[in-house]
Amino acid sequence: MLGFCAAWRFFIISNHSIDPGCGAFDNTPDVVRFAETLERVCIDTVEGGEMTRDLAILSPEHPWLTTNQFLDKLDVNLQQAMA
Repeated sequence: MLGFCAAWRFFIISNHSIDPGCGAFDNTPDVVRFAETLERVCIDTVEGGEMTRDLAILSPEHPWLTTNQFLDKLDVNLQQAMA
């Protein structure tokens, strides 16, 4: 999941070949800020102990979330971070 978040951050900020309106290429700081916030929220969520099973097996004391539960948690955390 962390790789997923980092990939989206990269895509949103710099993938000009796909979307010429990406943040780093058309000077839209709100797009860049969103991408950076999304990545930070993903990392903070996992570091806070909420993660999918693939990461939880590395740290057995943490219960794991399904992918949908994890995405729901990211949604809540992202909305809070963007408020």
